[in-house]
Amino acid sequence: MSDVLWVLSHIQVTDVIDILLVAVVFYLLFSLAQGTQAVQLLRGMVLVILVAFLASQILPFQGFSWLVSTALPALLIAIPVIF
Repeated sequence: MSDVLWVLSHIQVTDVIDILLVAVVFYLLFSLAQGTQAVQLLRGMVLVILVAFLASQILPFQGFSWLVSTALPALLIAIPVIF
């Protein structure tokens, strides 16, 4: 609990602005994609990324963790281009 209080006591105005800007960008992207097939693609990508990330964190396989951390950024670009 003391860690949370320490973090909250060190928040600056630039941190709040940064969070708000990221939230606005995501909101705009999701509102543009709403009602299109991009929503299905985003759901699938989020599911694949979440499962791969969780598996790489939970399972004790060093090679798999390296593969996920190396290939995931490329997949984020490749999947929308392919489909």
